[in-house]
This record gives sequence, C-alpha cells and structure tokens, in this order.
Amino acid sequence: MKQKKTYKGYGTMEQCLRAFAKELLRQKTTDCVIAVGPICWNIDKGSDQRFFYFLAAAGKLGTPAFDLNMFRTSSHEMTEKARANLLLELIRNHRPLVINDFDDEIPFAQFLAATFPGERSKKLRDDIEAELRP
Repeated sequence: MKQKKTYKGYGTMEQCLRAFAKELLRQKTTDCVIAVGPICWNIDKGSDQRFFYFLAAAGKLGTPAFDLNMFRTSSHEMTEKARANLLLELIRNHRPLVINDFDDEIPFAQFLAATFPGERSKKLRDDIEAELRP
C-alpha cells in the first residue's frame, strides 16, 4: 500500500496528531465519513524490527475516492497513545463528526469497501482478508 504522507518533522506527537487530523478532514463536508482502524504491526522488508501502526480513512459517503493515512511508531504503547490522542483531537476540535472506530482489521476493511465502493477499497479488503483468514 502506498503511503501518501509522512508526519515526521512535526515536533511533538501532539503537533503531529493535529496535522494528521487536519489531513483527514481537509475535505470535510456534512457527508464526510471517518474510520479509524485497529493497531497492527508489521516488519519492513530486509529488517527484523517490528513497527506498529494504525490506519485512518476519510472520504465522502458512497464515492470510491477516500484518503487513507498511516500513523506509524516503533512501540505498541506509543501507537496506543497516538491513536487515543487522534480520537480525542477529532472529538474535541472537529465537531460535529461521526467517527467509526474499529478494533479488528477485517471489519475495518469491509467497512471501507462498503462505504467507498471502488477498486481501491475492494483490493484493500481482499488483501487484508487473504492475509488474516485461514
């Protein structure tokens, strides 16, 4: 999956999360849909170090175009804190807003495919289901 934007260089985690929330909501309309995925981990190719991340998506209901952003850290604890702080940032400073909060990758991907119908969301769902289902 191609990562659209990096948030390095924003200073504190708080500044970084504000920028992340602003990017998610840059095209906010009354029919904007926000979805925050669960914390996941992966290993970069050629490395033996885990990294932790979560995805957040925003887009207009029923259209195939949506923004998908990754927030990545080196520890699970830091990623938990970042995810919680992103939700707080969205709730406190960007109301009214409905946030769809997921604790499992498959329902998150299925939600994106149903909410933003198109090739991109279908491929994301298919890839996640293929990776995680036996």
